[in-house]
Amino acid sequence: MEKVRDARFDALKGLLILLVVYGHFFTHDATHGVISESLANFIYSFHMPLFVFISGYFSHNRRFGSSIIKLIETYAVFQLIKGLWLHYSIKWLLVMPGPMLWYLFALIIWRAIYAVFCKLGVKITRHWIFLFVALSVGAGFFASVGRMFAFSRTLLSR
Repeated sequence: MEKVRDARFDALKGLLILLVVYGHFFTHDATHGVISESLANFIYSFHMPLFVFISGYFSHNRRFGSSIIKLIETYAVFQLIKGLWLHYSIKWLLVMPGPMLWYLFALIIWRAIYAVFCKLGVKITRHWIFLFVALSVGAGFFASVGRMFAFSRTLLSR
């Protein structure tokens, strides 16, 4: 059976990509007015969590082993290129995903966690979802959850 793309998801992903651009524009606006900050906060409140949801929606039926390996290969190639271009140290290269690569890194972590849950036969119930949401919200209160291994963005999707 031939897979048919759903144009609604393509349109939604296109809109979210535009919101990334607008969010960055409002964040880096030289005037830093209240309206710019409010618009950026509004966009950031839902656009990356929605990307995460869409990524999960389209990945739940895939073979996780090959999916994760492909993501790791893609991440490693671009991280290496960025590291060589910017003269990163090996330590920096291994523990700090490049600013534009954090989503790939986070996707690897999320898929690996899901694969482990599936392997162990753990059902994702509302209790697990509550725990993950609480962990994400709670992590926002600690400055120590920072850029290392992209933990702040992996947990908070921001």
